[in-house]
Amino acid sequence: MTRSATARTPAARSSTAAARWGLLAGLSPLLAQSVMLVIAALQRNWMFFAMVVPGVLMSATYAMTSLMRHRAERAASSGAPPDGANAVLPPSDSGGTGAFATPARLDTSTLASLPVLSLPTSENGHGAETEYRPLSQNLWKFCVSEWERTGDTSPQHPTVRACMGVVATQNGKNKDPVPLSLDLCSRGPHALVAGTTGSGKSMFLQSWCVSMALQYPPDKVNFILLDFKGGATFRVLHRLPHVVGFVSDLNMAHAVRALRAIEAELKRRENLIAQAGVGSVDELDDPPPRLIIVVDEFHALRFALPDYSDHLVRIAAQGRSLAMHLILSTQNPQGQVSTDMKANINLNICLRVKDRLQSMEMLGTAQAAEFTASSPGMGILNDSESVRVFRAATIDDTELIVAHIYRCLRFYGGTPPSPLFTPPLPARLTREDIPLQSEHITAEPLIGCSDDGVLLHPCLLDLASGNLAIIGPDGRGKTTLLQNIGTQLRTISLQSRLRWTVKTDHGYLDHPGLPRQRALSSISHHLACDYWLIDGADELLDPLSRDKLHEEFMQALQMKSRRVLFTLTSARYVRYPDHCSLRIVFPSGEQTSDVMAGIPAPLLRQWAPEDYEIPGRGVCLSGSGARTIQCLEHQP
Repeated sequence: MTRSATARTPAARSSTAAARWGLLAGLSPLLAQSVMLVIAALQRNWMFFAMVVPGVLMSATYAMTSLMRHRAERAASSGAPPDGANAVLPPSDSGGTGAFATPARLDTSTLASLPVLSLPTSENGHGAETEYRPLSQNLWKFCVSEWERTGDTSPQHPTVRACMGVVATQNGKNKDPVPLSLDLCSRGPHALVAGTTGSGKSMFLQSWCVSMALQYPPDKVNFILLDFKGGATFRVLHRLPHVVGFVSDLNMAHAVRALRAIEAELKRRENLIAQAGVGSVDELDDPPPRLIIVVDEFHALRFALPDYSDHLVRIAAQGRSLAMHLILSTQNPQGQVSTDMKANINLNICLRVKDRLQSMEMLGTAQAAEFTASSPGMGILNDSESVRVFRAATIDDTELIVAHIYRCLRFYGGTPPSPLFTPPLPARLTREDIPLQSEHITAEPLIGCSDDGVLLHPCLLDLASGNLAIIGPDGRGKTTLLQNIGTQLRTISLQSRLRWTVKTDHGYLDHPGLPRQRALSSISHHLACDYWLIDGADELLDPLSRDKLHEEFMQALQMKSRRVLFTLTSARYVRYPDHCSLRIVFPSGEQTSDVMAGIPAPLLRQWAPEDYEIPGRGVCLSGSGARTIQCLEHQP
């Protein structure tokens, strides 16, 4: 039944007015070009006439397109949509393709009135949805069956299918919404999600990730979650066993590590397929898990790290063959995603937006700007084949779902994958903060954590390679580090003899209280010992020193049966590798002296100003290179 003009909603009247202005904008270039053509003909300026003709043809084409769109929108706003138009905005065989089609208006009233939804999870083995049911206490059993089914699928036919919400039925009755299922492999490989604040964008991302986690084990699907909205979106989901990396806030140093790790993983997968001589990782005998990178508020990442965010463009271009997928969300899609990235994103999902142009750019229809704030989760999906309206699923108890998935993991007999990146070095570090594996349990002292720019590793001191010099200004932790090393040497080298010497106002004295476990006063400095620890050896290393220990110290540096560990405030007299094979340098902030101490300039450029103020933050220099480290706090 046709509605009268007075019965139109304010949104419909606004849409009609906007369409008329759009039509005028489409006709204006044609009128201008036609006037120029007439003037050229009257003046018999045929060269100018020929130059204007292509512009007239182009303007005429644009005007005809605007006129057809105006007529379609008038028809849509003047009457109810036909049966079936409420669920699918036209498929490719009904007058248009994808985002360039002129769809009939979607009837969203039924979906918008649905109560809070639970997550739809059930689908049969052929990928077609069979029912829509809420979560239950036996969810882990469902998860086990899904993992068993998807774990046995052929790698040559990969799927990452997930139920994300409901769509209205196409018979016009709108009484029995059916689950909306989406396969990233066939419809993606990448997705762009847009929605203003309060549109339900974060909940949509959560339900999508949860649905994938429920249907695929961690050895098939992994997540990297980059949350630039204060950590609220993935506050609980980052504990999923599938997650191999998580950035929880606007910590740019942490985000840089994540992007470096993603770039390294991309290169690793490229090498895998190059060595195997295949076209994609799915053709490998043992393919790596599909890696899904979810970025909430992509515009914040792009603004803060414009250089690093370009790394994601490579994933957009090569992700299909490398089994790497991007799901990017933003409040405003206009100008936030580069043309190169858009060219590789086939899946556009738009929840409520404020601007009609944003909706048009994403979907080819302005209706996403007409959703009301009272119905969050309403959205439109454009997968380049059809445009559908849907209601996103919501999750009532995320922590319960995560607990069910971990219970399923224990039953399934799997283990969580290793992380692809870790947070930056902490300002304070205790032994309990270092995740030690069985291969790290050796006879080498543990002095802290080292950082390779992506991952943190236990930093073990290989004293078998030679002497150790600890260099840095006072107050940076030199003495604490030397004491910690001495404590561990006493524990792990029971047959070794230890000598501890300190610089005092009265000269160098052998100190009896090293780890407070056994007095060392009975050990004479004349007796050869395995380890000699000297705190403050600047004077002993001075070639012009007259101290009585100078000669003994210089001789000890050349002895293969003895290891000398000493601290210095300056690297002025150190000769590498004659005096030491290992150096731990606490940078002073003065670049010239730090570089002279052996720290590479590129590594210094990675240091933030606050790093120079953190006690125990230094650089370990050895034959394997230079690594930033954080030393352990004092161990009693």
